[in-house]
Amino acid sequence: CLFGIRGRRGYNPIKVSQMKGSDIPLYNGLPTVLKGEGYRTMFFMTHESQYDNMNAFFRTNGYEEIYSQENYPRDKVVNSFGVQDDFLFSFAIDRLKTQRQPFFATLLSLLGIGAEQNNFGVDLLARRRPCAFYTADNVIGARSEDRLFVFNPSTEQTFLYLDGELQHTEDSAFNALRQHAFSMLQAAQYVVGKGETQ
Repeated sequence: CLFGIRGRRGYNPIKVSQMKGSDIPLYNGLPTVLKGEGYRTMFFMTHESQYDNMNAFFRTNGYEEIYSQENYPRDKVVNSFGVQDDFLFSFAIDRLKTQRQPFFATLLSLLGIGAEQNNFGVDLLARRRPCAFYTADNVIGARSEDRLFVFNPSTEQTFLYLDGELQHTEDSAFNALRQHAFSMLQAAQYVVGKGETQ
């Protein structure tokens, strides 16, 4: 845990601060402390740096250098997750070998994408979540096994999909996804607003 907040019921400050224009919380974690002690701080990820607003979050919180899909050869980008882990590790090692000062480097590989992500207190190893919530720059949504609810706040448009097919009426199952998405967003905003991320 880089910032001492991971154990708070799965709260993820990057996810909460991912909307463009939102305030990015400042944490006094390992990157900030070590940077203050003269360490060079680097973060390596497989995908685009703007995914989940990681670039802004990590730069605000002590990382001097961010390496991401934008830094890698195009032919090494294999899917929406960017480059494969073996390339990420080779790329990072090549850069770390040349460091002349003490450094602190973090590598976010695809191996780190697991059941504990975004869990808001649900033990996903013990039980299955009925749906998942997410936000992006311009939408909020929730997905169950067969349905997808997407809402765009700027246009106030709602998109409903059942088994990949666009639907034109919102039934109780879609309404449950809507309620889940907005309650999760509200819970995250509450936690941040109360300063419970520090």
